[in-house]
Amino acid sequence: VAAFIGSPPMNLVEARVESGTVSFGGFTVSVPSDLDLSAYVGGSVVLGIRPSDLEDANVWRNDALPKLDVSAEVTEDLGSEVNVLFSIDAPPVRTEDTIAASEDADEDVIPLMVDEGRAILCARVDARTDARPGKNVRLSVDPARFHYFDKDTGARLTPSSSALAPA
Repeated sequence: VAAFIGSPPMNLVEARVESGTVSFGGFTVSVPSDLDLSAYVGGSVVLGIRPSDLEDANVWRNDALPKLDVSAEVTEDLGSEVNVLFSIDAPPVRTEDTIAASEDADEDVIPLMVDEGRAILCARVDARTDARPGKNVRLSVDPARFHYFDKDTGARLTPSSSALAPA
């Protein structure tokens, strides 16, 4: 399974839905109250998290937000920000676009190989981070900024569309 460094795309990971929460890679976070995922309880959705919606909790502290403790595998210093790549114990989401990207990779894209069953995610954090490869990093994330997709159709689930989800 390959993930790519570059202008980082949205992180996509399969998440299990329970009543009021989603779980992925050993993390459980609350679902916003205006999003009805009741049709998916006991099943899975694709969870999308933009890299810019993950932040180093030691730099931008907000005790109200959930935290993800991860180990930085790769850091990419971009000057005004740092991309932190880390893997989680969750299956990566493979779509037609990600498969095509891995087949069409050119020399400007650096593939990162990971073990089957582990997804690589990217956080785009403040340049003041002390994240370095091999170091643990505490990331804060705002579940209100998550994106949810139907696993079978790829349709984006929004507060108005989620109530219409297939049973």
